[in-house]
Amino acid sequence: MSDAKETAKKNDWNEKFGKKDGKKAGKKGLIIGIVVAVVFIVAAIGIFNKLKQGMQAAKDALGDGAIVDEYGKKDMSTYVDVTGTVESQEVVNVTTSLAYPVDEIKVEVGDHVKKGDVLCKINTDDIDEKIEALEAQASDEDRMKAKELESAAHSVNAAAGSKNRAVNEAGRAIEGSKAEYDAAVAEYNTLKEAYDTAVAERTAYAAAKKEYDDAMKAKQETTEAPAPAEEAPVEGETPAEGEETTEAPAPAPESTPEPVAPTPPAMTDKEFAALELEYQTAAAKVPAAEAAYNQASGSYNDTVAAAAEGYQTAKDQSDLTVISNTQSYSQISVELANCYKDKNDAVIIAETSGIVTSINATEGLPANGAIMTIENDEKLKMDVDVKEKDIFSVKEGMTVEFSNSSLTNVNGTGKVDKVIQFATTGAPTTNANGQVSAGDNAFKATLTIDNYKDMLLGMKLKARIATGEELTTEAVPYTAIMSDVEGDYVYVAEPAGNGMYMVTRKSIEKGMSGDYYTEVTGGDLEEGDLVIAYPSTVTENSVITIREEDKDSDKKESSDSKDKEGSDTEDKKDTKDSKDKDEK
Repeated sequence: MSDAKETAKKNDWNEKFGKKDGKKAGKKGLIIGIVVAVVFIVAAIGIFNKLKQGMQAAKDALGDGAIVDEYGKKDMSTYVDVTGTVESQEVVNVTTSLAYPVDEIKVEVGDHVKKGDVLCKINTDDIDEKIEALEAQASDEDRMKAKELESAAHSVNAAAGSKNRAVNEAGRAIEGSKAEYDAAVAEYNTLKEAYDTAVAERTAYAAAKKEYDDAMKAKQETTEAPAPAEEAPVEGETPAEGEETTEAPAPAPESTPEPVAPTPPAMTDKEFAALELEYQTAAAKVPAAEAAYNQASGSYNDTVAAAAEGYQTAKDQSDLTVISNTQSYSQISVELANCYKDKNDAVIIAETSGIVTSINATEGLPANGAIMTIENDEKLKMDVDVKEKDIFSVKEGMTVEFSNSSLTNVNGTGKVDKVIQFATTGAPTTNANGQVSAGDNAFKATLTIDNYKDMLLGMKLKARIATGEELTTEAVPYTAIMSDVEGDYVYVAEPAGNGMYMVTRKSIEKGMSGDYYTEVTGGDLEEGDLVIAYPSTVTENSVITIREEDKDSDKKESSDSKDKEGSDTEDKKDTKDSKDKDEK
């Protein structure tokens, strides 16, 4: 009994103050392990969130991402791209025959002047002294005759200037109407070819459709026709039991091939109606443009004749004044008339409106022929070089769009005014290794700028000449192309993981240009490369994010369809993973 009490006390003491049994010690270890695991998991989650936040912060720092365009075949209307400098169609060199010092220049380079404005004044001290000396010797009659001579010469000069201006204006009018007529004929021919092709396709389709319908109708009639009745056996002539008939079975009817439905024309009825209307409109433009051209030609001839007549009348009057008074003219009268003329010519007047682009004279120094240059900054043009491969694509009258790569507000439209059909050799080029290559052959063309915004003389512009052709080929956005001494290249976004991309350079060889895309005829690009559309926003070897911008609805619809298919696939994959997890 005493042993039992001792054991009970010992157990009670151990439970309160001392040893624990093995089961309770194991439970304590499990709790410690769980606590450690929880701490580790919380720490891991914290680290992961910090890394995630850091990655997101890096992406946020990179902005919305670069716009890319997937490299591959593009539908593009073809253009010929050229560059040049804005020039004036009217350039007037202000000159003088006087060799006296310049007293005052009233304008500066960049000033706008109007016809009749005073540009500068030449010192007349020497002229005034000559006039004073001659007038002291001259009689009243001499002075009067001198004025008559000076007035006659002034009339002839004024008539000559008026004649030249009228002829130039009429010439520009006839050139403009000729270009419009050529453009109307070119548009008509292009639309006529497209219309004739569409008519031929629809005619062929109608014939094939009729043949198909007839074949289907014949097949239906054959199918619906009643089968021929089997010949009944003659009464009393039944074959004996077990006797085989010697009559061969009837052959199976031959099968008729299924008629093939013709392919409808590529152009819908609505599109064909629009083309027909456009073709008819273009056809109506040709006679009107031809009439305008003929009228301009007639007006030109009338203008030239009238200007020539006005000039001749003034000259005849001057000659008559001189001839009728030859006997009465003294040497003093002639010299005095020349001095009067020089004094009038000492005030230099603007013969046209425009902007002063250069001044060659200097105050205090004698004038030396050329004084300044005035250019009409409202009538603009651009002389450009056309590459040899493009020369047969560029024709007079084609429409042109002008733009400036750095100033988006500068733009305009115009036409091809003239194409010179012989080549000149361009300046030699030097590559990165210092090797000099001969310049490429180029053909000159003049483009007139008819409608423009914020365009100034001397600006560097890009011009896109619409050739009207169509092409499906590998291409990149024209905004993506850059050039240096090594040639043309683009930037490509290469995947770098975690939604990041590395900017790499790839060389290209350019072909023809379209409305948005430029053809790529060679280089390092591969199908599917993500070409950066606006490379000025990135630098080579930098890390970026991207965003795609679809350029046409078909591409967007295709992309949306692929996204939906991808979403469906992901849903199916998630469902399968969930099932697998449940099974485990």
